[in-house]
Amino acid sequence: MTRPQTSCLSSVLYALCSLLCLLMLLSGCAHYDYALSKEGKELYESQEYETEEAIKEKAQPQKEVILEKRPPEAEKKVLEQEKKPEKLLSNIFFDTDIKEIIRNLSAETGENLITDDTVQGVLSVRYENLPLEKVLKIILSPGGYTFRKMDGYYLIGSADPRSPLFNYLSKTVYVKPKFLKAKEIIKLISPSFGPSIQVNEERNMLTITSSPEMVERVLEDIKRVDKMPKQVMLEALVTELSSDARKKLGIDWSGQSGKFSGSMQDLDITFTYISTPAITRQITAKIHALVEDGLASIKATPRVTTMDGEEAVINIGLEQYIALTTGPVTYPYTTVQTIKAGIILNIVPFISEDNTIMVKIKPAEVSDFVETGTEGLPLINKRSVNTTVVVKNNETIIIGGLIRKRDIDKISRVPVLGYIPILNIFFSKTEKTSEDSEVLIMITPRILETPIPVQESSPP
Repeated sequence: MTRPQTSCLSSVLYALCSLLCLLMLLSGCAHYDYALSKEGKELYESQEYETEEAIKEKAQPQKEVILEKRPPEAEKKVLEQEKKPEKLLSNIFFDTDIKEIIRNLSAETGENLITDDTVQGVLSVRYENLPLEKVLKIILSPGGYTFRKMDGYYLIGSADPRSPLFNYLSKTVYVKPKFLKAKEIIKLISPSFGPSIQVNEERNMLTITSSPEMVERVLEDIKRVDKMPKQVMLEALVTELSSDARKKLGIDWSGQSGKFSGSMQDLDITFTYISTPAITRQITAKIHALVEDGLASIKATPRVTTMDGEEAVINIGLEQYIALTTGPVTYPYTTVQTIKAGIILNIVPFISEDNTIMVKIKPAEVSDFVETGTEGLPLINKRSVNTTVVVKNNETIIIGGLIRKRDIDKISRVPVLGYIPILNIFFSKTEKTSEDSEVLIMITPRILETPIPVQESSPP
């Protein structure tokens, strides 16, 4: 009895254990299904509230980033250039052919240095710790040679139109002067640059074709001479004084503290006097007093402004036309000619570095119609002078001694009877008198302060 009961109890316990294991397995599966359903619900809700921008962004195709790939040889060359420092050269040559020096440089640096047939000569040179291009400038400049770096090699030769390498070694620049004319600049720089420069007067432009070193030198010289020129204002006063006015003027030219050009022993000859501003004001005041008294007349008071070295012309006068009949008696023809008279002043000022002014007057001419000759042609009385003087700024040049002599017939008549024909011969008297007048020219040059041009700055 005991064994069957024990066997039955064991069967019951085994069945209970199996049932317990089954229940635990079913519980774990249910929990896993619940977790999966919760995670899916959250994912669904997040997708439901996603913005339109995010959806469009996801819909666009992704841009493919392409990395630049260099060939292995080019990449290697770039890395070598970045890492490899420029080699410094040092050497001494004495009475050595220049081509031999160039070959030595080529072997030392590993660069291909190609010369043309024009490179020749013997050179003694010493250089220390210099790069290749500076060494080339040192050894090539004495012979007027130049070089140019090409793709992997150097060309060396002369920038001469006859050289086969001229197109490779030369450089062309175009220069438009700011203040001077192109044809004037070519006269101011060295004549040795002439073959390398062409002038276009219509466009006021210079074309420079030469080696880079020569081009830089020419540009420096042009910049040195192409500056804003100084300007001079010329004030002139032309006065005609009668003989009485000359006496009343009361100025002894020889006693003034000025400088003369010419003899002062006789004021009837032409002379030039340089007056200080104080004396000029004194003379001008006396002249105006004589004008008010009717003893003098002011012919002109012109003012003109000109540049340094440029001619200023003052021409104040009148023209008279005359008819001339010429040709054979059977077929005569008449031509009209112009005769001019008046005041002509041709003045050229030259300003020095210390602001002294050399004034060239060529000519100063005063002329007027005197009378008509026997053949009906006008007679002209001309007085002129040519002179060159040096004055300080604001000093006055006085040109005098331009004397004009006129013969005047003065007729005295007896009232009534002196105007009756035939009887007037007995009741009138004619006296011939001579009248002198002097033309005085005063020229005052004044240097004008030339404004410096301001370059407009562009807004940032």
